[in-house]
Amino acid sequence: MKKTITYCGAFFCLLYLMCFSLAAQGLRTSNVKDADIYEAQKRVDHYHHLRNMGYQDKEIFEDLGNANFLAENYESALFWYEKLIELSEDGVIGPTYYERYQYAQGRTGRPSFTNVKEDKDWYAAIKADYEIRENSVEYTSATPASDKYRELDFLQQRDESFDDEVTSLRQLEAMIGDDLQDDNGYNAPISLTADGKTAYFSKATYEKPLYGIFSKKELLHKIYRAEKSNG
Repeated sequence: MKKTITYCGAFFCLLYLMCFSLAAQGLRTSNVKDADIYEAQKRVDHYHHLRNMGYQDKEIFEDLGNANFLAENYESALFWYEKLIELSEDGVIGPTYYERYQYAQGRTGRPSFTNVKEDKDWYAAIKADYEIRENSVEYTSATPASDKYRELDFLQQRDESFDDEVTSLRQLEAMIGDDLQDDNGYNAPISLTADGKTAYFSKATYEKPLYGIFSKKELLHKIYRAEKSNG
């Protein structure tokens, strides 16, 4: 899958402070609900965009789960990985997906049964799952990714105001929007850094396999990274 938006004598002073506290709490609750609705709607929009492009649920759940996992949006990653588990007939998913699922559970305070090292290269592991070779991965910058990312968080508390995050997301989408669109106008999911300067996104392309002269082109989901420059 994340949002914090702020919460006569002694008797009247106390009464005033209590009223002020309740009003602030009501404002905080209202803002968090608005942010939750916004993030939930983005999640629904991403799913329906992919469905309209003809992708199957398995591909969608894997792609969105991995994108949010890379973005360290573990609540949203769990949401999509759980959908993937529900989709399987026996409730079993691939070992690499299950490893990430267990890791995300641990990072969100849920019971977890994994001994994964904290410094594991998750990007390399996910790239291997997609069978993306080094010469087929394109970047707009070689700058290392930032530590924290956001996209489809639904439950995580925010550190900035909701309006600031929405503005930052829209600015980045406007900056690289044309590069994200395929021939049918689909905008791939974006995972934003906390400072709004780095983004991960995926795009589907058809490519011929490395082996087999007469092989047909196969659909590959490539992972890209973009760095915002000049403000």
